[in-house]
Amino acid sequence: MKQVLEYSTIETYLVDILYLHDVPKRLRPVLEALLHEKSSSGRLVLNASLKREIAQNVKLSVSSINNGLTILVKSKVLIREDKGLFRFNPELFGWENWENIRELRLNLIYDVKGRTFESHVVESKPKSETRETIMEKIKRKRETTR
Repeated sequence: MKQVLEYSTIETYLVDILYLHDVPKRLRPVLEALLHEKSSSGRLVLNASLKREIAQNVKLSVSSINNGLTILVKSKVLIREDKGLFRFNPELFGWENWENIRELRLNLIYDVKGRTFESHVVESKPKSETRETIMEKIKRKRETTR
């Protein structure tokens, strides 16, 4: 039962992420497949062979996978680091394996600039540097680069 509940929670989170980032819900199976292929660092190396395998598994064409990747990058769900190399947005997915994440929190902030999404992960295992500290560093870095 725990595994079913965990999958249901992850599936719900993915649906919400896609909705809040204006990504078509038809890309949920693609996003799920990509999550299964990511490394422990959150990086994703996609070559032509892996794209064909994902396309076959989710019953889409390779061009649909490529279009989906473009949409996920534009919506900032994925970050393109190089050709064929992606990283999941750490603000949405954290740096931990799902098994190590106790809770995901998503805040929606509406102001005159539009809407902003903030998320953080509550870890089940204590870390020397908390997720909140890391997120604060990221926010400060963004503010200084504006």
